[in-house]
Amino acid sequence: MTAGKVLGDLFTFLFLVYFARIFGIDILGKYAFAMSFGGLFTIFINMGLNIVMVRDLSQDRHLSAKYMANLLVTQGVLAILIWLLIGYFVFAQKFSYDTKIIIIFMATYHVFYNLTMLVKSEFNAHEEMQYSAFLEIFHKVIILLLGVAAILIWRNSVITLAVYPLSAFSMFLLGFWISVSRYGRPSSKIEYSFIKNIFKKAIPFLGIIVLMEFYVRIGIILLTYFHGERAAGIYAAADRLLFTIATGAHMLGHAILPTMSRLSAHSKDEFLILFKRAIRLIILVSLPMSTLLFISSRPIILIIYGDQFRESITVLSILSWSVPFFAVNLVLRAFLIVNHQPKIWIKVAGITYLVYSLVCIIVIPWYNYLGLAYARLITEIVLFAIIFFYINISNNKIPIIEICRAPVISCLISVLVFYLMAEINLWLKISCSMIVFIMVMFLLKGIKINDLLFAKDLLFSNISDTEEGRISS
Repeated sequence: MTAGKVLGDLFTFLFLVYFARIFGIDILGKYAFAMSFGGLFTIFINMGLNIVMVRDLSQDRHLSAKYMANLLVTQGVLAILIWLLIGYFVFAQKFSYDTKIIIIFMATYHVFYNLTMLVKSEFNAHEEMQYSAFLEIFHKVIILLLGVAAILIWRNSVITLAVYPLSAFSMFLLGFWISVSRYGRPSSKIEYSFIKNIFKKAIPFLGIIVLMEFYVRIGIILLTYFHGERAAGIYAAADRLLFTIATGAHMLGHAILPTMSRLSAHSKDEFLILFKRAIRLIILVSLPMSTLLFISSRPIILIIYGDQFRESITVLSILSWSVPFFAVNLVLRAFLIVNHQPKIWIKVAGITYLVYSLVCIIVIPWYNYLGLAYARLITEIVLFAIIFFYINISNNKIPIIEICRAPVISCLISVLVFYLMAEINLWLKISCSMIVFIMVMFLLKGIKINDLLFAKDLLFSNISDTEEGRISS
């Protein structure tokens, strides 16, 4: 699942790099605004129903046909209504004509992507992540190939972005066909009492989804409102790069949810071991990744996007340090969901994201895209601190100091080495800094054989009962 998402987002990122180089900062800003605007409203298609489906099906997989039938009808109706509302709202505004069309394209993309997420949730509940991976790669390859072809043939940004809804529609049809082939047709019986009951269960999860999407999307929308499409394009260049890199952590949060749910039902100890191991793995991977992004932000932006995006360098250097906190927060959220404590996440995230929105309204007019970057970083840190504190006082202590000691020291030393080698070739400095990081990690015993075995189990196999026993040892 992680491999599929990473490869898929890499294909999209390659397309966006070419798109940005051809059409420039302003058009990339229009794309970023349209993607955020459409994504913000289409979250109500999901309604948190998919999370309930994964949690329940992972414990009783015989309910697949019943869940798929009822939720597909429910989300299909919601998708039509939301798409019509978006269209009415957009054409009633004073956006430019091409901006309106791009927003409609992106909204259509989000509609079919959300419907496909229902199908992916069925795959995830059965812990057959390879199908989710295939669908993700499939539709992103369509975006890359058809998008590049459209640029070469028409050199028109609006026509080019039409590949997004086309790819999502194709992905939905293919995913539904695989679902029917693997698990049978959805039930022909629609049970309104069942739908009503699922909605009741999903209300807390709807809050989580709304908060997360609002948090991700509102910054770009406010930035466009206060400073225009150019500012949004500068921020989006760094943000899209970071989003692609952080995909692995995002997928770990999704992939670990059904396994944690299954373990929590019969073994609290193994569930806690899996949770702590996931935290450790995330930190061991994300901290050096953040360090590498920080010290090489300048060449990364200039090589990928070109000199016209020079202002994105500082944005990337700021946002790079949000990666570890973002990644750990996803695992902490999964912990609260499995422990039937989603309301705790909603309360904490709700207050944190509300403050974030207020801060954005204050700092963006004054500090532009840099204000948004700092607001994102501080929000991730605050959210981590509060949730981490709550879980620790709930008798589920995470040895965070022990986990972070070696990676943090290694990162600090590698950054120091980078800046001390001032007169040396940039790429040699980066290579030496990474070598120093690895050496210090081994000296401090920051990398253990169990971490490597655990990573292998997560990436290449379902965690069966025998593997759980080996991991717990």
